[in-house]
Amino acid sequence: MRIWRHLREPVAAGLLWGALASLCLLVRDVWGGQLLLWAPSGVAVAAFHATRRSRWALLTVVLLPMQAATVWLWGTPLPQAFIYSTASLVQTVVAASLGIAALGGRREVPRRFRQVAGLFGAALIGCLVGALIAIPFRAEQTLAEFAWWFLANVLAILTLTPVLLLARQMLGIGARVQNAMMDRSILLTLLGCAGLAVVALQVSEVALMPLLVAAMVFATVRYGQTASALTILTYVLVATVLSIFAGSPMPFLDMPAGQATLVLQSWMLTMRCRSPPCCSSARNCNCN
Repeated sequence: MRIWRHLREPVAAGLLWGALASLCLLVRDVWGGQLLLWAPSGVAVAAFHATRRSRWALLTVVLLPMQAATVWLWGTPLPQAFIYSTASLVQTVVAASLGIAALGGRREVPRRFRQVAGLFGAALIGCLVGALIAIPFRAEQTLAEFAWWFLANVLAILTLTPVLLLARQMLGIGARVQNAMMDRSILLTLLGCAGLAVVALQVSEVALMPLLVAAMVFATVRYGQTASALTILTYVLVATVLSIFAGSPMPFLDMPAGQATLVLQSWMLTMRCRSPPCCSSARNCNCN
């Protein structure tokens, strides 16, 4: 029982990683959709942020075979699956270590621009290291493939990780949590952003993409940093569904779906970079 107490959270993280990885691969390989972010990376970094550094070795030992097994079950040769999983864990450890250092502790939340900028830098450096390790073993050795891999992981860490950490905090202390993200009005805001994205990503007669940026800025100023991440995740969900049913995440662009994916990833990374100054400029903004 004592061993299980130590293994419980690493195993839960591994199962969630595997579930999201399987969903992503299902979208790409079975449904023919485009992946804008590699969601499992956000899960892994969140797990390391939530775990004491003294237990990182145990977390790594548990995650490595679970990640490799998931990728292997989806058709990747086992040696290559272990290489990808090793690259993923190196990326995770680098991003988590630098992120915690930028925050000043794993229990700290980003309240200052310096801390948020540090988290951005941690994600960029970690994902660059992971991409450099993995890319030589990929079938396609192109700049576009490298850019997609890099941006998909960066976006996952910058958007999904803070949402998962907040969800864990809220579940841990229950109804006593007083956080702007519990405001029901944010659900209406996200639904509005989803509807706007459906239109903006398909209409070619008028350039509506700047409206998506404006909506993200509004959500950030009104609800805080985590709302920015939720808004971008909403855009990702809409774009992914469009890629399945319309053949491209940005159907209004007259270009192949892969190129359109890179364009939209660039837009979303730019949006995420806009959120810290927007939040800092708002006097009463909750930047958690």
